[in-house]
Amino acid sequence: GCTAITPDMLPLVQLTQTDIDMVASRVPGGAANIQDIYPLAPLQQGLLFHHRLSTDSDAYITSAILGFASRERFDEFMAVLGHVMARHDVLRTAVVWEDLPQAVQVVHRQAAVQEEVFGDGKFDTAEEALHALKEAMDAGQFMMDLQTPPLLRVLLAQPRQGEGCYAMLLSHHIITDHVSQEVLIEEIVQLLSNQQGALSEPIQYRDFVAHSLAHADEAAAEGYFRRLLGDVDEPTAPFGLLDVHGDGQGIQEARLALEDALAARIREMARGLNMSPAVLFHVAYGLVMARCSGRDDVVFGSVFSGRMGGVAGADRMLGMFINTLPVRLRLVRQSVGEAVRTTRQTLAELLEYEQTPLAVAQRCSGMHGDVPLFSAMLNYRHTAEEIANDTTLESGINVVSVQERTNYPLTVSVDDLEGGFAITAQIKSQTRDDPSRVARYLAHAVEQVVNALKQAPEQGLLALTILPQEELDQVLRGFNQTGAEYPKEALIHELFEQQVERTPDA
Repeated sequence: GCTAITPDMLPLVQLTQTDIDMVASRVPGGAANIQDIYPLAPLQQGLLFHHRLSTDSDAYITSAILGFASRERFDEFMAVLGHVMARHDVLRTAVVWEDLPQAVQVVHRQAAVQEEVFGDGKFDTAEEALHALKEAMDAGQFMMDLQTPPLLRVLLAQPRQGEGCYAMLLSHHIITDHVSQEVLIEEIVQLLSNQQGALSEPIQYRDFVAHSLAHADEAAAEGYFRRLLGDVDEPTAPFGLLDVHGDGQGIQEARLALEDALAARIREMARGLNMSPAVLFHVAYGLVMARCSGRDDVVFGSVFSGRMGGVAGADRMLGMFINTLPVRLRLVRQSVGEAVRTTRQTLAELLEYEQTPLAVAQRCSGMHGDVPLFSAMLNYRHTAEEIANDTTLESGINVVSVQERTNYPLTVSVDDLEGGFAITAQIKSQTRDDPSRVARYLAHAVEQVVNALKQAPEQGLLALTILPQEELDQVLRGFNQTGAEYPKEALIHELFEQQVERTPDA
């Protein structure tokens, strides 16, 4: 029987008793181990679609490498991780869809992360273990069974020598996002530092899902996106990249920290215009997309936090909130000042539809078939310094590296570090394009935008260059150094005749 499943668990889903019995039969401990059942948020449905397309690698598994001063500290970490899982329902959630009328989330009362030995476990030194973990992270060949919680994995790499060890924490995007990962690590640090009293009362992900479903207005969203995208009939494909069905493998990554002086000028300009620096980066990214795709009417994906929708405590809630929506910038005959104002307006309007599935926006455009609206995306995010950099926390945990990937062949993330900014570019390695070049393009473009806003905001945006001075010199001067010695005793047509006589068959 399913006596442990109460009616208040099911107001959001349409499941028969047969469906419920089927779900319970797949849960260790049966119905008594089911705490809750509710649908997927619209954004999760897209991730489930990509997961089911994946056979060898899932692009939406986030990896983080953590260092520990000792094996004992790692064991304490695992114990504390279990405590955090008990606090947050989403960390004990499975996603079930087989033989059901709709995919649902099933919260287990009990679920534990089991540590796994990474590789063969035979590492002589900590450096060797760390190198192996980084290679695995770069390869990105991870899979996860979404129907078996928790959707977390811990891979331990312990060397034979020394006290320290490393581990990789894997989490699936369907239950966590960038902010959630920061909150997760922060809570672990607080518990390891005996600061239990600093933990706030957790708010469960179910509240967000219920709010999203209750306030969904697909008709209004369709109307907006038809107005925005209805006449877009060609994709924006920088460098000719069009495949948006990737699995996260074969991605090259480069990171660039902006100079402090430039970061200060960006913030000063944003404050003066009473807007977020994100607007300036979106304008600059639009210029990069125009230059790299040969278009003056561009569409690219922008990642929205999804935490602005009115759910109390959403800023600290664990779960998957983010959504990618299309930003369209018509740049022809637009001044820099006009581009900034229209981009700000576009981003503000999109906030009203930040829970709309990307598939809705795609079908409202003029695109047909499987041709995507865009193949590049921009992720502007607020990131804690200790998450963004190799930082040893007070708890003795060293956050070595964090990596997030998507199915898009070109992704640029801008980390707002409160003081400075860092740009991370990821690009499909099958191309000849270097991600560090893309990062430099965006850095130079945002500098050009800020300079123009200060000196000549009426200047046309498309008059700005994205090429740093070194590459500009190479294009304009280096590639044009074509002078060569040639015989000057004859005219051009006579030289041609002589060449014909020397190589008549060429």
